[in-house]
Amino acid sequence: MAACTRTLAGADDVDVSAPRSGAATVGALRAYADRIAVARRHHDPAINRRLAPRDPEASDLFQALERGRLDALGVRWMRGVAQNILGYPGKDADGLRWLAFELCSGVA
Repeated sequence: MAACTRTLAGADDVDVSAPRSGAATVGALRAYADRIAVARRHHDPAINRRLAPRDPEASDLFQALERGRLDALGVRWMRGVAQNILGYPGKDADGLRWLAFELCSGVA
């Protein structure tokens, strides 16, 4: 799984470990690994830092939108990644994240 994640991410230094993921199943670990790969490939930390609001509450909203955007990119990118992300949406019940996801992906 780590090799697939590194390949999808386009980076050799991506670390995906089961304990860090908190995943209880192999499917949840795959979804976690795919999210890491998608974020590594499509998220620019420098741009994120520059654009993120300074206010903590506004920054939380900004990050929720970014998580939704990244999940949408993953779902639109590859069928297997889509199956993993949609099958294991994670513990985060943030409505704003999922609204952003639906708007960016076209998937309810």
